[in-house]
Amino acid sequence: MSDIAFAIISTFIMVAMFVVMCWLFLSCYRFTELIEGYLSDSKFVQHNRIVFESAGLIGMVIRNCSIALVFLIPKFCERRGLIEKNELPICLLTLNEGC
Repeated sequence: MSDIAFAIISTFIMVAMFVVMCWLFLSCYRFTELIEGYLSDSKFVQHNRIVFESAGLIGMVIRNCSIALVFLIPKFCERRGLIEKNELPICLLTLNEGC
């Protein structure tokens, strides 16, 4: 391949990464507070909010990704005591009704 082909491919990849990063920041900015409101009794969410609240937008991204992790492995988080036993299914039902 020539240098022009590499330049076009790398430009496409960089633009795609920028779009994904903007989408991640926007979705974290809009939905982190909403989801944390539904999981307000969780020790995990309370602790993350205290620790990362002063980190700005990056802290909000970290908080949102940690909540996504709770949604991905709920049984593990229940066993470790990070969330209450029936808290996550109630949160999912409430979020589905709101959409």
